[in-house]
Amino acid sequence: MRLSSAIGVAFISAASGPVMAKELPVDEARAARLYDSGVIHQELISKKIAHWEAEMEAGLMASDQFPRLNATKCVNGIAEAISGDPLHTFKCKNMDLLDFINHEDLGSTGYYQNIRSGSSTWGWTDPESGREFIASGVYDGVSFIEILPEGRMLPLAFLPKWATLASGAWWTEIRPYKHYMVIGSELVGNGVQIFDMAKLLPLDGSNGIHRFTNAEDLTGHFNETLPVGRSHNVVINEELNYGVAVGVQPRDQGCMGGLHFFTLDDPSNPISLGCDGQDGYTHDAQCLVYRGPDEKYVGREICYGYNEDTLTVFDVTDKSAVTIISRITYEGATFTHQGWVNDVNNQEYLFMDDEYDEYDLVGPAADGYPVTYIWDIRDLENPKQTGLFKATTRGIDHNQYVWGNYIYQSNYGAGVRVYDISSVPSDPTGNSVCEVAYFDTYPEDDQDEGSGAIKFSGSWHSYAGFKSGYVFINTIERGGFLVKPTKYAPCPAKTCNADNCLRSLRAESVSGRLEESQQFCAEFTDGWNAQVTDVPKYATEACTGNVISRVSSACSCLPTPTASYPESQIITEMMTNDEISPEITVDKIVVLTCTLAATSSGSDLDQHALNVSHTLIAIAMRAPHDKLSKLVDFCFRLHLHTTSDPINGGALSPLRQDEDLWSKWPHLEHVVKEYEWSTSVYESEISDNQPYQNYTAWRAQLYELGFSVWTEEADYTYIRLTWVFGRNDDHSKRRQRLDVPFLQESPFLSQLFQGHFWQSWRDFFKACQELQDLGSQDLSDQDTQELIRQALQNMEKIEVDQASVHHAESN
Repeated sequence: MRLSSAIGVAFISAASGPVMAKELPVDEARAARLYDSGVIHQELISKKIAHWEAEMEAGLMASDQFPRLNATKCVNGIAEAISGDPLHTFKCKNMDLLDFINHEDLGSTGYYQNIRSGSSTWGWTDPESGREFIASGVYDGVSFIEILPEGRMLPLAFLPKWATLASGAWWTEIRPYKHYMVIGSELVGNGVQIFDMAKLLPLDGSNGIHRFTNAEDLTGHFNETLPVGRSHNVVINEELNYGVAVGVQPRDQGCMGGLHFFTLDDPSNPISLGCDGQDGYTHDAQCLVYRGPDEKYVGREICYGYNEDTLTVFDVTDKSAVTIISRITYEGATFTHQGWVNDVNNQEYLFMDDEYDEYDLVGPAADGYPVTYIWDIRDLENPKQTGLFKATTRGIDHNQYVWGNYIYQSNYGAGVRVYDISSVPSDPTGNSVCEVAYFDTYPEDDQDEGSGAIKFSGSWHSYAGFKSGYVFINTIERGGFLVKPTKYAPCPAKTCNADNCLRSLRAESVSGRLEESQQFCAEFTDGWNAQVTDVPKYATEACTGNVISRVSSACSCLPTPTASYPESQIITEMMTNDEISPEITVDKIVVLTCTLAATSSGSDLDQHALNVSHTLIAIAMRAPHDKLSKLVDFCFRLHLHTTSDPINGGALSPLRQDEDLWSKWPHLEHVVKEYEWSTSVYESEISDNQPYQNYTAWRAQLYELGFSVWTEEADYTYIRLTWVFGRNDDHSKRRQRLDVPFLQESPFLSQLFQGHFWQSWRDFFKACQELQDLGSQDLSDQDTQELIRQALQNMEKIEVDQASVHHAESN
């Protein structure tokens, strides 16, 4: 849902050029036609209900066909719970089945048209006893289950819906508040139920399933601002004791389906705090006290809203005067569904799914494989979409939650999928994310193309927050699964797989095919282009299945052409001649830059930057390991260089907005970091992966030195400086300090002590001492200068210590 066009433009920051253009300004006319009107949402709801009703008529939701299952290990990718029965044989990876109970046996009565279907779920652990409990949403209410220490489920109780059942009851959404569960539903008249989980403690299941009633057992109920008592979801800010009902219908009443705030200080008496509909309908959200690098908003109350076709960031500190910080859409936006931040205590990145893009086969999901979008939210006013990662089976993504270094996704027919996202802060392209475990709860579609079907069947929601490690999965048709990961293997190193996909791109039998592919790949990987329609026919035919990931992986393995452009000659000469230093080479590149600036157009400078970037990649893939440090030194020096025009004086006139080319130009960062962004790793024989090993080693050197990114803006130098020293104590554990212990303990830095990197660091810090103003950040303040002084002092101490060691060894 949207702001007015006039207001909306004020909050949109278009990308600086095609290279970074993943996030997009909102098309207000399209938004009004399809989203303000509710057309897309109603279409989605209608398709879901029609699909589920068809499953009911076909008997696919009948609980009696799903018996309780015993613990079954995942062996060779299969958990065969009932021998020889494909309906109870589940695909899996690093995840064992512990228990399964159908919805009827978990307490669902099916009194309305015999419907028993699952939806949301959440868990609660009693802090005194350590007992673990699940609240599992179903059509007619909520099932309460105890997770026993031995990994079995014990059905305990059932709470019915507040209102008389009707078609909206398919949705039962549950979120936690302390020892309460807050329950919302699309069912008209249901309102928001608040239930005290402590009521489960006296129960042991010996008398069967206990039947709670709303009249006697419900702690509280909220319906004050909900026009017809209907909401899609409830969002909780547990730290500040309030809830938010979202997806409120009808959308032409009650703040346009936006954020409806209510108190939880006294759960027995929730009171409205008002509502906000500036951006209309909010489908889901995450509301937190902001803790992150954007100092302007630290301590403010922020809601990350998933508003049908936008990511909308709200400041809700004042509930009576909510403001929109930013509002932006993205390539392939069809129905922005749900998301979660990477770390509630350091909100730097956000993971988001779109529920309808796979169904409509648009954007990055045009091949039918679920897409998780990665957003850089370090600047709340200007979120940037930095990349994505894709599922390994076809289907539709639904709900995802971050637990530590892993994100658990419930992706309908694909079951629960677990991805290692620990790499995202250092590689926000998603290139280094990998799937570490899964349990496919819906074997009915395993034989379909891509091992999955694009339909709304299977897993709705999962909960992975128990200390025991048990994971509960609530499915639509069957019931509740209890599984447990057996291991989390680290993401494997990327390799080049000589499969049909790669062969099609470099086919020697087709004249000019390699060159054609190289040109295509340069454009495809530059700027994170994820449109399947842009892939040549010869590639789509050979790279079947997850086309985007496979083509991207193949592109990264093509030899980069060593063109005869002067940038390549200059840098290659440095790498092949020990007499030519990185400093001299930087001077040569800068002279070329200045010449182009004085005599050519801005587009020529664009190509100049690309030529340098592609040359660096090509050399990194081929250079011996002992030569890579020289390449890093060159990159570092070039990035810090302030380019001026010796011919005309002053700034380079063709450069947009007086930008300095090498300290602000995004090509270097973009090409290097996104050179191979595919998340797929194909396991087969590798004939030669040395180029990738070289490239990886080169990047590793950059990161170990703290040379974290090439940036668009010069003031990122200030950010990198504080990152190096961990100036912000709140995040110091996430940042390496360039102090004496770090320098001494780093094997890489010790090896480079005598090399040119040490001098590069010294030059960098000395340059920072001399800078009075860098973009919007001031490096002249005493705290920053003290950090720089300490760095130089630490380096001197290391030099003295190293000299003493060498002196002792020589004697």
